[in-house]
Amino acid sequence: MPVVLQTPTVELHVETRDIGLCGAFVRSATAIAVGSKVEMTFSVPGQDAFPDNYPFYCDGTVVRLERLADDNWGVAVACKFIEERFSPSSELRKALNRK
Repeated sequence: MPVVLQTPTVELHVETRDIGLCGAFVRSATAIAVGSKVEMTFSVPGQDAFPDNYPFYCDGTVVRLERLADDNWGVAVACKFIEERFSPSSELRKALNRK
């Protein structure tokens, strides 16, 4: 699933390998230092319950960085959803379970 990671200096378009209510593990061509603050934005595909492919937003911190076999980076992000811009966590939980 595509995700946008916004750092203080760059916007990265990455792919998730795993995503849940407390964070995500994404594949990125760019390394992001552990401890970096990021904002993560994504939409759950195929969710008719969310108009216009309703985006979810969360503030996160990079907690792990690892080199992957395909010369990309694995970036683990622990996140907290931004309340004013996201639907209740129960709706997100339902959407992720249907993925």
